[in-house]
Amino acid sequence: MKEIDQESLEQSRILPNPEVVAKRLDEELVIIHLGTDQIYSLNSSAARFWELLESGLGVLEAKKQLAEEFAVTMQELDEDIRNVLKLLLEHQLISVEK
Repeated sequence: MKEIDQESLEQSRILPNPEVVAKRLDEELVIIHLGTDQIYSLNSSAARFWELLESGLGVLEAKKQLAEEFAVTMQELDEDIRNVLKLLLEHQLISVEK
């Protein structure tokens, strides 16, 4: 998959795939893709990012919220978000609206 264009994604709306259900279990989030029967587990920061996107926040707003909640540098946060978005896109757990 090609590199995620962070700046473009920050201007886009990210939507969970309607065939995906998510359930929080303590510090992690379990995501089930009903169309493929695949199960995924997100750690606490990725889970929080998912929840923020699911609530309707854009990537930029979610990133700002995560920066307030987690003790990470913006560089680390950018890299983590890029990796999570790549995973979510590869497994068709989200869609991107321009």
